[in-house]
Amino acid sequence: MQQEIIQCNCCGCGACALKCPKQAITMRQDNMGFLIPVIDNQLCIDCGLCEKVCSFKKRQKHKWQPLKVYGGRLTDLEALSESQSGGAFWAFACQIIKNNGVVYGVALTDSFMATHIRVTSIHDLKRLRGSKYIQSVVGDTYCGVSADLKQGKKVLYSGTPCQVSGLMAYLSPKQYDNLYTVDLVCHGVASPQVWKDYLNWIENKEGDKITHCNFRDKKYGWGTHIETFILKKKGEIAQSIFKDLFYRHLIIRESCHNCPFTNLSRVSDVTVGDYWGWSSASNRFCDQKGVSLILINTIKGDKLFEAAKQDLLIEASNVQDCLQPQLIHPAERPLEKDVFIKDYHAKGFEYALRKYAIIGWRNSIKNFIEHFCLFVQKVNFHLKIMK
Repeated sequence: MQQEIIQCNCCGCGACALKCPKQAITMRQDNMGFLIPVIDNQLCIDCGLCEKVCSFKKRQKHKWQPLKVYGGRLTDLEALSESQSGGAFWAFACQIIKNNGVVYGVALTDSFMATHIRVTSIHDLKRLRGSKYIQSVVGDTYCGVSADLKQGKKVLYSGTPCQVSGLMAYLSPKQYDNLYTVDLVCHGVASPQVWKDYLNWIENKEGDKITHCNFRDKKYGWGTHIETFILKKKGEIAQSIFKDLFYRHLIIRESCHNCPFTNLSRVSDVTVGDYWGWSSASNRFCDQKGVSLILINTIKGDKLFEAAKQDLLIEASNVQDCLQPQLIHPAERPLEKDVFIKDYHAKGFEYALRKYAIIGWRNSIKNFIEHFCLFVQKVNFHLKIMK
């Protein structure tokens, strides 16, 4: 007999499965493509290690409040253009690689699914650049980190806060001076299954094969969110369908609505993300090339930052100016989410897109209203200036 763990209390990091001494826990996909632990009761010996290692369910209070806050970006304009925000992660990761260390982060597979990989060269490090909004598969990277640390290697591990917290719980009670962690200001993680269906929908609609994808193409501007796909015969297409599903919280993991990490009590040495609202804090970097929010949370993180800042243009900021919803509370659960998921499974991907105004005439009306409201706001603004 097998027992599924309640999804709202599981982030899918897989630490419990890796820690289990009897391999009684298997990570399996649910109907949205999210990995959840399934326990084989015939193998389970009730040792309690799975409960002990679960850093999500315990709601552990992390002691690291930001020591320093910065806005910044890479000095290397080519690397900046390939990074999603200001490229701060690239600067940190390069420092580790240059010192013969190892970096763990998220890359896309040949089928454009997200997975954590181990990197030891600048060339391979490029695979970790750019946002991947679907949840990545951690796999056995926690074991890899442990092995690298025991060999005395310097290691940088990056991921969502729950993934980093899972790593620290897996390694506990041991502490490693040569382990550095970087987490993200996380909005939530989107469904791998919906992403897969989206790719298939595009290929069927276009009658062509996708050879490359970009979740958020920066050439349209840092403040925009346009996803692009390169088709084998037709070339590039651009749209924002997956983005709309994601930001309406219809396809994010259930536990993201219950996340204990969406606050200023950070789990990593350094936290990075987009510095939304930067223009209200400074008139520097206001050119759509991107600005990273950098939270230095530990003395170790500050040490890494001091080494990396030679590759960054930075400006000191503060907690008040950098606050954004993902640093205050979890993503709100939309009232229509259950019905959306039911429609998606019963009637298919395209039906759900049309019904929930992601594509089709409902979407056209919604866009018209939004653009009209923006136009009215601009007119009123200019009228006030003229007075």
